[in-house]
Amino acid sequence: MARRQASTDPRAVRTREALLSATVDLLATQPAHELSVTSIVRAAGVSRQVFYEHFTDRDAVVLAAGREMFEPAYREFADSFDSGSSYPDQVAKLFGRLAEHEGAVRNLLDSPAQGKLNQIVQDLLLAPIRTELAEHLAAANVQVDDAKLEDTAIFLAAGTQGVFSRGFEERVPAEEIARRIEGVRRTLGAYAMGTAD
Repeated sequence: MARRQASTDPRAVRTREALLSATVDLLATQPAHELSVTSIVRAAGVSRQVFYEHFTDRDAVVLAAGREMFEPAYREFADSFDSGSSYPDQVAKLFGRLAEHEGAVRNLLDSPAQGKLNQIVQDLLLAPIRTELAEHLAAANVQVDDAKLEDTAIFLAAGTQGVFSRGFEERVPAEEIARRIEGVRRTLGAYAMGTAD
């Protein structure tokens, strides 16, 4: 761990924010693999030595910048998720938040950080998906044990993020992404034929 990575000193916080902001700005126009520590420190106005006090390498700052963009949007989506309201509206809101950094998000989709970012997002999506799944199973009078419920929720969270990522990369409108995910859920329901065994 870089020695100032978790520092709460105001100067260290400002420096970290400058490095993250510079990385986000650069990602808006450049793929992550084209970024260099040199370009990041120049854009942030700090030295390489200061950079390495905060981050171990370029991939670490790219991941941290990705978290800065993804986590608030997905956390808001997960925290405000309501299975009784319009799913397309909820997805449109999520995509609206991500669109604030559209170029940077797109340039992160094919980067070394993508796998870790997907895992972070899947963890955020897991709770609302698990809750919605449990409600649907209860309404259908289908009994499953906790392990099956958890495995199914993990499967759905990973798949949902996969469809989100592909849609964002292909510049598909949020409403279409929501329809695709709803179609997948219906297809899985038909596939299962109402059985959970």
